[in-house]
Amino acid sequence: MSEPDLPDELRGPLIKLWRMPPISVKLLPRDAFTAVAALQYATRNPQLSDIQRQQAVAVARVMQAALAQIDPIINKYLEMGWDTRYDAPKDDPPF
Repeated sequence: MSEPDLPDELRGPLIKLWRMPPISVKLLPRDAFTAVAALQYATRNPQLSDIQRQQAVAVARVMQAALAQIDPIINKYLEMGWDTRYDAPKDDPPF
């Protein structure tokens, strides 16, 4: 969504968000793992703008770094999620 497409009531709050300092969010590690995987998938969406993709990657990388502190193998598999060579074929169900 480009700025001209934004509803007037949303423009001001979004400008405020962009100017604010970082916030803290607490997640269960399993939820952070799932969120990273979902963001990895979302970044492949061709309709994302470059800035949206960069922001999604940045958020996912913060969570990935925190999970890497728990066990390096977690980081190994999350890192594979950034590489499309490891994607499951589209015609195969995930489970």
